[in-house]
Amino acid sequence: MDIFHLLQNLAEVLDQVFNAHMQELNALNDARHHTPVPQPDGTLAAPVPPPLQPHDALKQAQQRRARRLATYEQVWALHRQGYTGYAIAEQLHMGKSTVFRYLHTATFPERKSRSDRGRSVLNPYKPFLLRRWNAGCREALQLFEELKGRGYRGSYVTVARYAQRLRQAQGLTPGNAWHVPPCRL
Repeated sequence: MDIFHLLQNLAEVLDQVFNAHMQELNALNDARHHTPVPQPDGTLAAPVPPPLQPHDALKQAQQRRARRLATYEQVWALHRQGYTGYAIAEQLHMGKSTVFRYLHTATFPERKSRSDRGRSVLNPYKPFLLRRWNAGCREALQLFEELKGRGYRGSYVTVARYAQRLRQAQGLTPGNAWHVPPCRL
């Protein structure tokens, strides 16, 4: 066996293992991201929670997953009855590549999450933002202007959403530009 096929087989096995344990791995990842972060002064800061998915979007995602799972089980049921991959594709009105992908995995292939999850154009600026926030500057537009002066190339909306999440994490009421005291450097 050559190195290419050895690595290809290894990748397939790892993919199956990760798919089989997706929920446990996601739970570990979430727990790791919610642990307090030690600050230089010795205090612990709770990380800002990610934005919640709307209930309807979560429900739709669960419904789509249930449909994919039912199709996966149908493919395997027909395969056990002796149908070929091409016959299964024709019977279920689906692409043959999907049928063969399902038949090559022993466990239901979960959808992969985005590889850029948790990464943001704002990440390098978060320590500065948190310092300014803790100093009392809670106006998103002011913070955005200060970030632009530091080289930030993202949008105002990204900064405003982060400020909103900071407010929620601290139990503050939503910001109102007319009632926010001016920020000073």
